[in-house]
Amino acid sequence: MSELRERLDDLLDATPSYVVADAGAAWRAGARRRRRRQVGAGVLVVVLVLLAGLGLGALPRPGTVDPAEHRGGGVDGYPTRIADPWRISDLPDAPGPLAGFVVASERGRLGVTPGGRLLRIPEGDTSDTFPPILSDDGRHLAYLVDVRTYVLHDLVAGTRTVVPGLGDNSGRSDEPYLTYGQTPGFWSPDGERLLLMGSRRGRGATGSFLLVDADGTLSVLPDLPSPSGSPVGWLSADRLGWLVEGNAPGAVELLVTDDRAREVDRVNLEARRLESGSLNQWSGSVSPDGRSLLLVVGGPGAETDVVLDTRTGTQMWSGRIGSLWDCPTSWYDGLPVDVASGGLVDRSGRTFVVTDPALAVGCVGMAGDALAGEPHRGLGGLVFGTRTGWLSWHWREAGLGVVGGLLALAGLLVVRRRRVSGSAAPGSA
Repeated sequence: MSELRERLDDLLDATPSYVVADAGAAWRAGARRRRRRQVGAGVLVVVLVLLAGLGLGALPRPGTVDPAEHRGGGVDGYPTRIADPWRISDLPDAPGPLAGFVVASERGRLGVTPGGRLLRIPEGDTSDTFPPILSDDGRHLAYLVDVRTYVLHDLVAGTRTVVPGLGDNSGRSDEPYLTYGQTPGFWSPDGERLLLMGSRRGRGATGSFLLVDADGTLSVLPDLPSPSGSPVGWLSADRLGWLVEGNAPGAVELLVTDDRAREVDRVNLEARRLESGSLNQWSGSVSPDGRSLLLVVGGPGAETDVVLDTRTGTQMWSGRIGSLWDCPTSWYDGLPVDVASGGLVDRSGRTFVVTDPALAVGCVGMAGDALAGEPHRGLGGLVFGTRTGWLSWHWREAGLGVVGGLLALAGLLVVRRRRVSGSAAPGSA
C-alpha cells in the first residue's frame, strides 16, 4: 500500500513536458476570481441591508404593551403616514392607546396606532350608525358590538367591560336602556365617564342623556333646563357644554352644567343668527382643552364654521371645515384641521398626515393627545416625509424586487463561474 501511495505522489508531483506555464493567463484567471469574490460579497451585503431595512419597516408593533411604557397610559403622538397594509389585524385586548381612526372606502372604520398600524374594530354592522368613541388620551374606546352589547375597552389594561342593560334604538334590542344612533358621544378628560345621547326604554321615560362610568355603571341625566340643548363635549373634568337657543330670536348660547346636567353658567356666543330649530347634535364640538368651541352655522351647502372662546363667547376664527357627522373634528394647535385628499391639513395649509390612496380614505380623526404629541414618522416617513408618489407607498415591494434581482444576478454569476471553471479543467476540450 505504501508503495502505491508513493507512486501516486510521484505522478502528481511530476510536471508533464508538454505543459508550458503562462504567467499572464494565470494572472488574469486570478484577477477574475478576485472580482467574482468581490462582486459576490458586495451583492450579499446589499441584499442583507435591504432585507434588514424591509424587515424593520414592515414589522408591526406588538399586540400587547406594558402600561408603564405609556406616559400616564395615554397616547404620545400620531403617525405622519398611514399605509395600506398587506394585512389588517383584529383589535387585540391590549394594543396600547390608539392615535385615532380612518374611514376607508372598502374597509370601513379602522383604528390607527401612533406608528400608523391599522386595526379592525369589532363592530359588526353598527359602525356607520354607531361610530366608536375614542377618548382624548387614546386609551378608552367605546363601541357597539351588536344591538345588545355596548363595550368599554381599556386599550392599555386590556379589559373589555360590557355596559349592563344598554342596547341600540333600532328596534331590535329589548335592553332597558338605549343609545341613539347618528349621535356623538364624549369621554371625560380623565377617561372615567362617557356621555351618550340615550334614555330609559318605555313610555313616560324622562331624560335624553346617559352617563356611563368606566366600570359600566349607567345613570340617566335629568332633562336640561333648555329642551333644545345638544351636547358639545366636556369643558373640564366636571363641566359639560351644551348648545342651546338663546332668548333673543336666532341667538345661540353655550349652556354650562355640572356632570349631573345642573346649570352652572350661560355664555352668549358671537355667531351669525340661526334659524329657530336649526341646532342639532352635529352643530358643535369642543376642543380637547375645553377652551374653544367649533360651531357650524348656516344651512346645508352654505355652512360656515366659527371657533369661539368657551369662556367669553368671542369669535376666534372663521372658515370652512366640513360636516361633523361625515368626519368628527380633530384639533391641532388650538384650531380645527381640514381633511383633504385623505390626510390632515393644518390652518396654514401644511399637510402633516397623509394616507395611502389605495385605502380611499374619506375621514381621518385623531385623538386630542395624539396631535398634541410628537409625530411618528417610521422608516417611510424619514425617507419620504409626507410625499405621496407611487414609490413612497410601494417602497417595500420595490425593495423586494431589487432584492430578487440581486439574488438572480448572484445566481447567474455562480452558474457562469462553474461553467468557466469546468471549461478550464484539464481534459475538458
